[in-house]
Amino acid sequence: MTRSTWSALAFPAVLATMLTTMLAACDARKEPVPAGTSADASATQMPAASTPRLLATPVHVELKAGQGCTERCSEFKATWLHFTAAPELQKALMAAVALPADVSPQQVLTQAGQRFLKESEEGGGGWQQMLSARVENGQGRISIIVVETYDYTGGAHGMSTVRYLNWDPEQGKVLTLGDMLLPGKESAFWGEAQRAHQRWLAARPTDAPLGDGWPFVKADTLALRPQGVELKYLPYSIAPYSEGMPALMLPYQRLSGILKPAYLPAAPAR
Repeated sequence: MTRSTWSALAFPAVLATMLTTMLAACDARKEPVPAGTSADASATQMPAASTPRLLATPVHVELKAGQGCTERCSEFKATWLHFTAAPELQKALMAAVALPADVSPQQVLTQAGQRFLKESEEGGGGWQQMLSARVENGQGRISIIVVETYDYTGGAHGMSTVRYLNWDPEQGKVLTLGDMLLPGKESAFWGEAQRAHQRWLAARPTDAPLGDGWPFVKADTLALRPQGVELKYLPYSIAPYSEGMPALMLPYQRLSGILKPAYLPAAPAR
């Protein structure tokens, strides 16, 4: 399969996953709650004791095409967060989906949905757009905001994306790779990533080789997970669409002397 080949079988699975995520959050309370607790319906993990809790207000927007639509109706859904006490994080979250942060997320997302439905009507209808944001636990004090999107504007299937925002509350910022690495270690980091890619290829079934058409490339996004640095790839980055969004994991023991000590697990007490 080439990079331009669309897989009709992948669309229902991707859509079902996104719909499940969106519908699960419909009853979330509107007052600020610690993101990552059971009161936040868009979260999937309880926060670690060492991870400071982020106060977030759930934001939900759902718009559909007009009453005249009977089948394949266009729709827009957003299961979002508003970090009222962390404006820099909120700005980064909105920037992740190319939306402004100077007005309320509810208003911005509603306007975005209205624009999408208008474009869908002009394009023949049947389009879908879904946006979601949730908080997951990262390494140590880091919180990971997972931003997912799904767009269908015709054709055999839609396209999904994911982006990770690594929030460091002590620094008060979303970390870049440069913030995480010791000086001069970027080449070493990507060298470890290439070796992880080789391990990933070697672990594949022998009857499903990818071939030379899918070489290693630098990851689209990464997360400081408790067990290692996760490199996440969008469809068609290092594998066909049928492979979904592959992930490579770099264990922290391989990143000693590459990552800053602040972002490595503490050595066990002796």
